[in-house]
Amino acid sequence: MIVVTTDSTAEWRVPAKLNLVLPKKIRSRCRVHAGDQIFLAALLEHKLLVIYPQRRLYDMVLAYHATLQAEPGSLP
Repeated sequence: MIVVTTDSTAEWRVPAKLNLVLPKKIRSRCRVHAGDQIFLAALLEHKLLVIYPQRRLYDMVLAYHATLQAEPGSLP
């Protein structure tokens, strides 16, 4: 997962036109490759942008459905 936050002294910045380019150094730390599908979640109240790689979304969905199956009367 990659978290983008506000920092006036940061090395990289999100441009005003909102075209987000993730530097290779950051992508490689999170095993995200050019062309990978990602999910962006904006947490405006915290001034954060969270970037989830597709495999993390898959893990979160599996975990969520596992909790549903553990509840009596829940859907599979």
